[in-house]
Amino acid sequence: MEARKGSVSEAPSYENILHALRVRLAGAPQLKDQPARDIGHDLMVNGYLATEPDPALVRRALLEIKEEGGGCGSYSARTAGNPDGAAA
Repeated sequence: MEARKGSVSEAPSYENILHALRVRLAGAPQLKDQPARDIGHDLMVNGYLATEPDPALVRRALLEIKEEGGGCGSYSARTAGNPDGAAA
């Protein structure tokens, strides 16, 4: 039991990665053009996450942010959930 309490090296959850990435991209939008592994390392080195995240989860979070419109301009308004292509 004691070993589990002291464990700090647990990988960050998808929700933590998503939040950290949103905050980080607000201050450094150019980061979205970097490879997922580099973005994950950046999130850890700059204190947004305690440990380096799985690059697959970073890619998934990036895709979600782009689909919400947080990094791809009008892409999301024109494509996500609007089959006719009209902005919501």
